[in-house]
Amino acid sequence: MKRNSKAGKVGIIDVAKEAGVSVATVSRVINNKGNVSYETEILVKKAIEKLQFHPNVLGRSLRQQKTNVILILVPSISNPFYSKIVEGIGNAALDCGYYTLLAETNSLKTREKELISILKEQMAAGIIWADPASEDKYVSELSKLYPVFVIAQILNNTVNSISIDNRKAVWDVVDHLYRRNRKRIAFLGNNINLHYNTFRYDAYLEAIKEYGISNYQKAVFPGFDIDAIKESFNSIYNEKDACDSIISISDVQNLYILEEAKANNIIIGKELALIGFDNIGFTHIITPSLSSVDQPRYKFGYDATMNLIDWIEGRNNCTKKIILEHKIISRESTQ
Repeated sequence: MKRNSKAGKVGIIDVAKEAGVSVATVSRVINNKGNVSYETEILVKKAIEKLQFHPNVLGRSLRQQKTNVILILVPSISNPFYSKIVEGIGNAALDCGYYTLLAETNSLKTREKELISILKEQMAAGIIWADPASEDKYVSELSKLYPVFVIAQILNNTVNSISIDNRKAVWDVVDHLYRRNRKRIAFLGNNINLHYNTFRYDAYLEAIKEYGISNYQKAVFPGFDIDAIKESFNSIYNEKDACDSIISISDVQNLYILEEAKANNIIIGKELALIGFDNIGFTHIITPSLSSVDQPRYKFGYDATMNLIDWIEGRNNCTKKIILEHKIISRESTQ
């Protein structure tokens, strides 16, 4: 069969010829416009399946001046924290007949604003935005004009957001360590001023003061650079009055701390306790297993998307701030 594309791709004309109908009829079936008999609809769908035809969703959206594409912005595709979130977003979108477009921002404000142009040019119906680096004011103003849902951070009352209670989570972690007689607790944070990083650091300072152990107070902010994490760990552990435990903002950081500790014959769980955030898959299979704060990442993505679609389709335009429960997962690293 001769196809209408030099690249060999099947087009709507090919489908029409295969089904023995007009291009307009195929278009009505694809777009669910009605005015097509059941028998004709079956013929068209069989032709689509036989030829493995995939409609150009984006092109159709542009012509109709509307779209069923949701833009997903994440700081890093390689960070396993976001994989479950993206999975939840994708499944919710699929359940509602939407498509997703995933983009990596590297936590750069300029990159975020470049990608926002996709929304402004009506190539996306809304944004699911994980850990925005942009200023609150910018995100707030944007959310007044377009459907936006922020994940893993709670911003102000004008922005739809879903997260855990980061302050309470850190207090629970400090309590977890204190009950195990850990009283020289250090904090390992991000080198980028994201909301969750600020909330967790402030909560760390509040909690160690409340528990009467603020005489030891040490915080470093290496982010996710491997060498910086190892250097920061050595700087706080090799001091004369070394820490006896570390709260890291991510399990990824603790993975590299564990590697460095083993290289220096430091026994994790006995000489030094480690606990992080996210309960990423590897935490329970490595030795020693790593304690962590479990966040319902899949539910973050799924619930945010369902709420965003409700907003897009006009069923609910009230701003939502959703707080989901976290859970302390105690393992060998905080014996």
